[in-house]
Amino acid sequence: MLKIIEERCIKLFIEYLLSEEEIKNVIEKIKKIENMPKHLRSMFKEDNKNRYASKLLLPLILETIKQRKLIQIPSEDEILKITSEILISENNENINNTCEFIKKSWSKSES
Repeated sequence: MLKIIEERCIKLFIEYLLSEEEIKNVIEKIKKIENMPKHLRSMFKEDNKNRYASKLLLPLILETIKQRKLIQIPSEDEILKITSEILISENNENINNTCEFIKKSWSKSES
């Protein structure tokens, strides 16, 4: 039964993209589950042991990921502005490189 719980943990950790710190957090919560032997006996009686393990583990994982900082998606205007700045910067760099190349080429031809 513990092997099934371990396998479900791994699958759920990957599925929910848990960080190392989040995994440690969930493992600590698993260690604190009250009456684990009772849960293991109940799981043994179940036809679908994987589903039982998931029902036991999922609330702990969801509780952990709720603590993640929210990432704010930039607006369309912000994306366009930043993209423009990058393109202008890249273009300026290319122009500078071309000018340097022409200068070097020109000076070689004059020699």
